[in-house]
Amino acid sequence: MSEEDLIELQVEKAGGPHARYGHRIVDGRPELAAVVYPEAYVPADLCVLPHSQTGGGSLRALLLGTVSHPPSCFVPARLLGTIETVCEGRVDQFLVAVAAADPHFDDLPDVSVLSPYRRNAIEQFLRAQFIRLEASIRWLGLAEARQVAHEARRAFRLAKAHKRVPQEHESAWKPLFGISERETAREDERHSAAEYAYARLPARFRQYVASDLARDERILLGLHRPAIRSGQRHGFRRARQLQEAVFVVGDQQVTELAELMPPDRAGIRYGFVARGSVPERLEGVEVVDFSPGVVGLAATWGAAGGCERKVWEFPADQRSKVEEAAVLLRGWIAREGDTRLRRATLPEPPESFADLSDPGANDPADTRRLVSRLLYSLEGELRDGEQALACCLLPAWIEGRGAASMLAVTGRRLVVVPDPDDPAAERLRLSIAHGAISSFEFSSTLLVAYLKLFIPDGSQVTEQVIRFGSTLAEIDNCFRVLRRVVAATPSSPRHE
Repeated sequence: MSEEDLIELQVEKAGGPHARYGHRIVDGRPELAAVVYPEAYVPADLCVLPHSQTGGGSLRALLLGTVSHPPSCFVPARLLGTIETVCEGRVDQFLVAVAAADPHFDDLPDVSVLSPYRRNAIEQFLRAQFIRLEASIRWLGLAEARQVAHEARRAFRLAKAHKRVPQEHESAWKPLFGISERETAREDERHSAAEYAYARLPARFRQYVASDLARDERILLGLHRPAIRSGQRHGFRRARQLQEAVFVVGDQQVTELAELMPPDRAGIRYGFVARGSVPERLEGVEVVDFSPGVVGLAATWGAAGGCERKVWEFPADQRSKVEEAAVLLRGWIAREGDTRLRRATLPEPPESFADLSDPGANDPADTRRLVSRLLYSLEGELRDGEQALACCLLPAWIEGRGAASMLAVTGRRLVVVPDPDDPAAERLRLSIAHGAISSFEFSSTLLVAYLKLFIPDGSQVTEQVIRFGSTLAEIDNCFRVLRRVVAATPSSPRHE
């Protein structure tokens, strides 16, 4: 019996008669309270695998045995296999197990040797309780059962990590109370008019802004744009739909936080895509008219390899605010013979990287070994005087990666270091100098999770996409550190 085949199940419904116990009031000793007889006998106790998640809730299991167990009790069990049912495209799975302490099944290795009578009884029970008569049923062995349990446990951890709420801290840009109706703020006021206007945003957009901005960031101008049809056409194709968004000009970034899609009828929020750059990279700003109903704000971002032009679009009735944003942004553009000091500075390197965890890992010990290998490999990758300012573990289960790696932001570049023990990971290696990056696109949602870097090369702009899991909390910190370091980097070779 392999250790990985041992699981713990919690009984939800007993299949046959079972004893129910209580405790005597006098001395607290166990006492038989009742013998419970179910309305109908079924061939197994219906259980769930604790700390698991599937599309229909916790992963269900059938516990075979000669006796039944009372609901809510935990039973150490041994896997035998799994049952997969398919009906109208929906796939459901049930683990099949026996009590590990039941010697009656010691000679039963897996579901393949179950008697035809018992298998038929289980199939009839499933068709009566869970699936339609026309559904197909497949019996799968131990290897598939292990994988099903593994995936369900990982899904539970990922969902739990996604719901994790960071501790609230006071942000410099966020008013503690009050809403100012003035368009301009007095000189002695702590917050700008745009920061007071934050409280008037829809709740989901307040959440998006809070997720994207750094704690010490300030909002200089904000513009809430409704969903509109783009004023830019490409040939005969219909102009694309632009989702509702908030455009933010801050002292550390210029960005548009656009919804992936509107909330559905259940009020589910699908998150946002942040598209922008740091004001230190601005080389030109202009207001562009696309159509009678659409006005654009065009920004030219500079990098070591060339320039990139990005246009944000707004309804024509917001033109005055767009022009105000253009005036504000032009103040960042470097002048000939400019002697102004650069505002942005590099952050201090952390003493340690606290949250290099993998919420999808079954064994924390495996993650610790992987992190140790990657940190050691990263140390060998760094050059003289180069220090990592932020790190994030990118596990192998991330879609499109297939191998583990570590993303790190240093004072000079962004690097991705592959797992040295996995030859397939070498293709993930990456090194991009900060001076090569003109702008960013970032999204961390259940639908999409990626960091996209825009790298000008003459008249062309290439895109480098780094995919990650939305549950990886440290990637947010890496993105904030990257923005700050790019702002503090005037120029450097395009690729190192």
